[in-house]
Amino acid sequence: FFREDGSRFGPVRATLPCPILNPGESCPFVIEAIDKDLAEVMLHPEGYPTSREALPVSVAIQHHYVDELGYVHLNGLATNPNSVPLSSTTIVGALTDRRGEIVSVGTALVLEPIPPKGSAPFEMLIRYVPYTGYLFFTQALP
Repeated sequence: FFREDGSRFGPVRATLPCPILNPGESCPFVIEAIDKDLAEVMLHPEGYPTSREALPVSVAIQHHYVDELGYVHLNGLATNPNSVPLSSTTIVGALTDRRGEIVSVGTALVLEPIPPKGSAPFEMLIRYVPYTGYLFFTQALP
């Protein structure tokens, strides 16, 4: 991060909620930097090849609401469309504005294994920002 006077703030380390990204995949994340007069940011992502493979997960929202503390609650089911059980299921939710731009992000983890063609409930909290829709980025490990 760079201040208006050209001085640096950082580096700031960020951990992505999606542990594995296959070629062409994306996963939103948030970095918070609190300082005065921040004017620019430069990102230097690092990644390493792995033999691990992430598998897809289907998500369906059953109920959603905004609480009095300013969080959107998304309650739903994560479904395993694969022929093998899933573990370490990660669900990243993103609130979007009318242009489809991401305005806020949250993460939910399903710690229990999800059997083939089975489902597991999850609840995600995302800081409320005016939004018109939401997107999900999901993955799990076999």
